[in-house]
Amino acid sequence: MHWIAGFGFSAGLVDMVLSSRNPLAISWYMLLVQGIVFFAIYYFVFRFAINAFNLKTLGREDKAETAAVPTQSNQSREERAVKFIAALGGSKNFKTVDACITRLRLTLVDHHNINEDQLKALGSKGNVKLGNDGLQVILGPETELVAEAIKAKLK
Repeated sequence: MHWIAGFGFSAGLVDMVLSSRNPLAISWYMLLVQGIVFFAIYYFVFRFAINAFNLKTLGREDKAETAAVPTQSNQSREERAVKFIAALGGSKNFKTVDACITRLRLTLVDHHNINEDQLKALGSKGNVKLGNDGLQVILGPETELVAEAIKAKLK
């Protein structure tokens, strides 16, 4: 390919327009065609790979994983906290409870005691196990409220 544009910073649209005036730029507009070709290659290769190997991407979870999550609006925070404590192995399974924006950060005695299906039913969008005793439960913006309710119940 014999086209170039003297990108100086981020190789974005503004850089391309500015560098088109550069005396070193040769057929810079062909970069747009090249971008379309590479888009098509990436799109079709990845689409084929995702379908051929049944890769789990957003929106392609198993049926059991995408089952409707029951609404929690009719439950008090205390009731939900009790259910979370049970799903996380009981009150004796907790070392620490904390919240960080969308994740419930836990240090547990044994993360093998958790019930992941029950956590999903309570609204968990995913669980991340860290080491032998760390667990993060991804809940979303309600995380801080759940963490405070769990802490209150564990006292």
